[in-house]
Amino acid sequence: MFRKLYNRLEAWDSQLRRSFGKDLETPSGRFWARVHYHAFDHAFLRVFWTNYKEIAPSVFRSNQPTEARFKRYHKRGLKSVLNLRGKDEFSFYLYEENICKALGMSLTSYKLNARYAPGIQDIINIIDLLGTLEKPFLFHCKSGADRAGLVSALYAMHFLGQSPKDALKQLTFRHVHLDFTATGVLDYFMWAYEARIEESDISFLDWVKTEYDPETLQSCFNARKPVDEALVLMKTKVQECAKT
Repeated sequence: MFRKLYNRLEAWDSQLRRSFGKDLETPSGRFWARVHYHAFDHAFLRVFWTNYKEIAPSVFRSNQPTEARFKRYHKRGLKSVLNLRGKDEFSFYLYEENICKALGMSLTSYKLNARYAPGIQDIINIIDLLGTLEKPFLFHCKSGADRAGLVSALYAMHFLGQSPKDALKQLTFRHVHLDFTATGVLDYFMWAYEARIEESDISFLDWVKTEYDPETLQSCFNARKPVDEALVLMKTKVQECAKT
């Protein structure tokens, strides 16, 4: 009974949040877009809570900035923004697109999911983007906890040469990342690479391209298997796929 009630409430909430918040052209549309922005995207929380941090010279992470925060960051020299939520038709993206255009900052959007093992091509694409964005740049997701934490860790390993153990400091409670939830798969992913380089040296991207398998890692995480077992299963699957 409670499950049915929860599902009905969830369906109603989803239907309501998708029913408006897409119009910035009319006075009425702008009013309801502002309501949508604060009520459903929780922008009111991000007026003062920023989850903002410089992870390397001229490289910053944060939660979804408000328009006022974008203006402040631009005054400090910000030139590029990487939105990890992807393009969208709703208020949070429309406001971001408009303010970046008005300020002359480049905006790149790439949608990541924090509740599943990172995809191979997603990792490669994100690292490529991080290498081409004009500095100073900022990347963000909604809360700045999980997707921004993962990308911070990728930047730390690939561009700063940090170990996975040190890079994992980007995925902590300090940024409201909770490793005991579904997003703990991001920690599990990092632990797997950490365990792999204890066996023998291999670069992060080489490991991702030749030994990593997202589906197997996700399955092992769901089953709470040790990362050593996940490594063996991933290698076996990749080798079997190579033979076919």
